[in-house]
Amino acid sequence: MKTILVLIIATASLAATVAFAGTPPARKRQKAQAAATLTEVKVCPITGTVVKGKGTGNAVVGKHRVYFCCTGCQEAFANLSQEEKEKKVADAVEKQKQMTKKG
Repeated sequence: MKTILVLIIATASLAATVAFAGTPPARKRQKAQAAATLTEVKVCPITGTVVKGKGTGNAVVGKHRVYFCCTGCQEAFANLSQEEKEKKVADAVEKQKQMTKKG
């Protein structure tokens, strides 16, 4: 009886170790894939100006990571409705495409 109990505990411990050992790399891979699918928008969605470097912060809207030229714009963007955010991001994406074609 003791032998069976020891085997059950050992099996459960081994199963738990294997399950948890494989989890972190999978999470890292998923995060990397999610980050890779985001389009970076380096045009401020509020002012329409080009953002240098990483700006003062960013937000994710749909499949876009949008950067801001200043903290004021980041705060203003945070106060918009989801529909307004999507419209501003679409406009910024379009402006970025036009700038890329010209450059």
